[in-house]
Amino acid sequence: MKVLRLGLVLALAGLGSCGSGDGVGSDGYEVIGPKTYSSFIKNWTDNLTPVATVYIDSEEKWKTIFAPAATMAEGQVFGPEASFFDDKAIVLTARVVRQRRANEGTRYRLEGVTRRGGDLTVSVHFDDADMAGSFSIKDFIGVVVPKRDYSVVQVDENGEVVGRLDLAEGQWANPSTQIVASTGAEEKSAEGGGAAAASDGEEGADTAAGEEKEGDSQSGGGGTAGEGGE
Repeated sequence: MKVLRLGLVLALAGLGSCGSGDGVGSDGYEVIGPKTYSSFIKNWTDNLTPVATVYIDSEEKWKTIFAPAATMAEGQVFGPEASFFDDKAIVLTARVVRQRRANEGTRYRLEGVTRRGGDLTVSVHFDDADMAGSFSIKDFIGVVVPKRDYSVVQVDENGEVVGRLDLAEGQWANPSTQIVASTGAEEKSAEGGGAAAASDGEEGADTAAGEEKEGDSQSGGGGTAGEGGE
């Protein structure tokens, strides 16, 4: 089993300010979390697929998955530069979680990254203790890996497989990269049998509501796996 390792120079490159869960993770891999950039993940079908899995290898795909959280603060960075994706990609896994305060930090921790042939596996730990609370947020971890022609990207969480992308078949997101922006759109999508799959060159849908809200968990419309030839 070949273990991919990135040096600290690569691990620190391309990041904005890092918060809890961001920066350098297991084996020196760069880790992106909710506080790395001033952006949040758009809504997905978490009511059907609690764990979202995405392989982001272009600025276009980043903008399909993330929406900017613009504020009056100066010097905000909403995502990696386009050149970041010249030789790097991001394996993203996310959940909608409930917590007692809006700013508790991420529940994710990187445990390791392994490669066997064309198959890449990212292993993470997710702290599922004390999930009660009135705040619902989209928590995630993004692991920066070398940009390669992977056949399969898999995410293991707490020792169990929670996400698998067949990149060889053009699947780069699960459950869907078609993002919905309102309850009406969610209901219409559900009635229509699910959101359409996204493909390379397809623009992201409208920006979803803000990252944090008090009350019920955020959810999206129906969804199929994202598609797009690499």
